[in-house]
Amino acid sequence: MSVVTDARPKLAARSAQRRNRMLRRMLPLVAGVVLLGVLVWAVLFSNLLGVHKVDVVGLHRLTATEVLAAAAIPDGQPLARLDLNAAANRVAKLAPVASVVVERRWPRAARVVVSERVPFAVVTINGDPWLVDRAGVPFDKSGAAKSTLPHITTAHAGANDASTQAGLDVLAALPADIVSRVNRIDVPGPEEVTLALVGGKTVVWGSARQSAQKAAVLDAVLKQDGKVYDVSTPDVVTVR
Repeated sequence: MSVVTDARPKLAARSAQRRNRMLRRMLPLVAGVVLLGVLVWAVLFSNLLGVHKVDVVGLHRLTATEVLAAAAIPDGQPLARLDLNAAANRVAKLAPVASVVVERRWPRAARVVVSERVPFAVVTINGDPWLVDRAGVPFDKSGAAKSTLPHITTAHAGANDASTQAGLDVLAALPADIVSRVNRIDVPGPEEVTLALVGGKTVVWGSARQSAQKAAVLDAVLKQDGKVYDVSTPDVVTVR
């Protein structure tokens, strides 16, 4: 007599065991994928880690309102997707800005660090006085009228004008006590710099070359009586 055994229940049980083991192995992977998806969503697409505050530092002439308007950083913009360079470039278009950096401040803020231009002289552009920085970049018209800085007069004042640069180079070479006595620096050409001092004295400077030597000589000869001091050749100074 033969006995027939049905193997199907055993095969089904083994198959179920294999499926259970596979599911147990896959569960951490699935959980990890889900967690990663949640993190990606939270960082890149939600406002959970978005910009809810923008700090502005380094201001003297500009207002925070002006800088924030130029930066145009949307409220709630995910920090991870904030285009720092684009925001900085927008702020850099403001005339008083010499340089700017935009930073992420995790978890929910950004910061705009501004370095403003430093007034160095006054120039006239299209009939209006402007404050310019050491490079000759005009950036403030409203503050120029009441400024006590020396006025550089040239035909075409600006950062790319050789005469303007000559006047700025000469001004940079002067010691502070002489700068305080300068009313005007006339520069009809890069080789023809003349200083008009308080009290009606005139200094014929010539070009901006050898300005350090000329400044040292001028400091000494101004003690002499005279109206016109020619230091254009610092080895042969004349006073008349």
